[in-house]
Amino acid sequence: MLKKSLQDKLRMSRKAGMTLRMRLLLSFSLILLIPAITIGTVAYKSAHSKVEEKMTESAQGSVSILDQLITNYLDPIQKEVEFLARTMPPSDQSGNAVREYLSEFARLHNEISNTYIGEATGKIMLVPDQKLPDGYDPRTRPWYKEAMAHAGLSIITAPYVDAGSGTITVTIASTTRDGSRVIAVDLNLNMLAKQMSAASIGRTGYVSVSDVQDKVLADPKRKVGSDIPASVVKNVAGSIEGVFNYKDAANGGTEKWVYTTNGKTGWRLFGIVPFAEVEQDTFPIFLNTMIVIIIAIVAGAGIVYLIIRSVMNPIRKLMDAADQISNGDLTVTVDNGGRKDEISRLSDSFNRMVGSLKAVLIEVNQTSGMLAASSEQLTASSEQTSQATQYIAENIQEVAEGADRQVESIEAGSASVHSMSQGVENIAHSAHLIAASAVQASGKSQEGGSVIRDAINQMQSIHHTVGDLGNVIRDLQNYSEEIGGIVTLIGEISSQTNLLSLNASIEAARAGEHGRGFAVVAQEVKKLSEETGVSSRKIAELIRQVQLGAERAVVSMQQTTDEVSSGIRVMDHADTLFRNIQASVTEVEAQIQDMSNTAQHISEGGQVTVRSIESISVIVAGNASATQNVSAAAQQQLASMEEIAASSAALSNMALELQELVERFKV
Repeated sequence: MLKKSLQDKLRMSRKAGMTLRMRLLLSFSLILLIPAITIGTVAYKSAHSKVEEKMTESAQGSVSILDQLITNYLDPIQKEVEFLARTMPPSDQSGNAVREYLSEFARLHNEISNTYIGEATGKIMLVPDQKLPDGYDPRTRPWYKEAMAHAGLSIITAPYVDAGSGTITVTIASTTRDGSRVIAVDLNLNMLAKQMSAASIGRTGYVSVSDVQDKVLADPKRKVGSDIPASVVKNVAGSIEGVFNYKDAANGGTEKWVYTTNGKTGWRLFGIVPFAEVEQDTFPIFLNTMIVIIIAIVAGAGIVYLIIRSVMNPIRKLMDAADQISNGDLTVTVDNGGRKDEISRLSDSFNRMVGSLKAVLIEVNQTSGMLAASSEQLTASSEQTSQATQYIAENIQEVAEGADRQVESIEAGSASVHSMSQGVENIAHSAHLIAASAVQASGKSQEGGSVIRDAINQMQSIHHTVGDLGNVIRDLQNYSEEIGGIVTLIGEISSQTNLLSLNASIEAARAGEHGRGFAVVAQEVKKLSEETGVSSRKIAELIRQVQLGAERAVVSMQQTTDEVSSGIRVMDHADTLFRNIQASVTEVEAQIQDMSNTAQHISEGGQVTVRSIESISVIVAGNASATQNVSAAAQQQLASMEEIAASSAALSNMALELQELVERFKV
């Protein structure tokens, strides 16, 4: 019952979510209490059985002694009666001789109350003389009939209470040699009954004697002549000796009855031992056993306390350290106290894991700082490039407008040439206007070429900056891969810890009942390793997100590099066009000067002038178209730089978020 109760409490404690300390305490309590109580119970039962066995042996010994006592008491008298019957004077001698012989026998035996002879004629001689009832015939008495039925042998009658003296009496009778008479003696059993009643077994045990008619002959608790209990008669019926338990209806107690049957008389002799005496004799043993159990439990509890404390203290340190780490404090370490067991190895692995995590976070923090600085620099460069590109686009737009005006001026000059008939003055005036426009176009083309070259230099600077930023992001990606390797190592340590807890569970299962507490410890170690594995997987997921962001940044940087390279090529082309425009404008200027100088020769060179103007018109139209293309490329470059600026801002925000995440930990 106690074992079942403790097991029920243990199951209830698990359902209630009790601590590992309480589970270990209940487990060790089971280990202590069940063997102690089992040993105590077995010892008490064994002692109880031994005491009961000794009581039974004592009762059997007392009954055997009583049986021997009765036999020794009756046997000499029985032999003397037989001797008396064999030596009795013949019936033809005088009655005085016979009486004298009987009187002498009676004087030698005080325990004999009466001595008498019954004759076949119905006469009786009684010593000492007593008045018998009228018509008394010895031939009708049981002693006479039994003796005659067993001629030559002595018989013992059933005990009876003597009517004259009120004492328990038996008659021993035997026939004479000639078989004509029966000599008998009345034997007083009071002395024997007192001896039997005074006999004791243990402290409270006693003996009881009953005759063949199941009447009490001697019993300190029952009246002489009364019937023995019917249940006792039922238990002894048909057997000579044995042992049985009897419940006394008078006091409600249970008694053990040991009995045997006297072979000479047929009387049953009982040795009676109350079970209460057995309980009293075994109580000191029970008390000593309980004291030993209590001492063993107290000593075992002390040992269990030391064991539980030696197990729980390092586990509690690990739990406290894990709580501090979960709050971001990576400066904590666990001291194993010089132990050389599985928990100390777990503490060392925990410290190594914290050290590795600390190194990873420091390196991530430094790398994220460099990434933030590089992204901010890229953002600033992108903003400057955007402004320069905006400026180039505006100037190119102005160049395009000037080219449009130049086209209009050339068309007007062409019209003037065709209307050469209006006069040389008009031609000269138109030539002067054309020369001014050519000078202005030359200046604009020079200014545009300078702006283009500045844009090319700025684009090359952006190209180098983007390349450096790509290298930084690649370094960050490499660092992330190294962090992933460390997290993988942490996962492997967690798996090894889990495998260690599994091995501990297997060993605890082999240890059986004694290893149950260590199985609970192994379960807690397994839970801790699983939590460590979960944390390492979360860190791996975070690092994977960083790697994905770095990969996106690398792709974005590559796209930006490609777009910058494309812009550089476009600007180189624009520079070439501006150089061509400048050369063309310079040539036009020279031609206009020649035309001014040779205005007088306009008539002769009119056709040449028309062709030159047409050529100039084609060139100027091409310049206008090229200028429009350069303007569109500048607008596209501006949009690309805005995208680069947006990507740089996103990268900067990502670096700041990574720094904030790392700064949660105290290293």
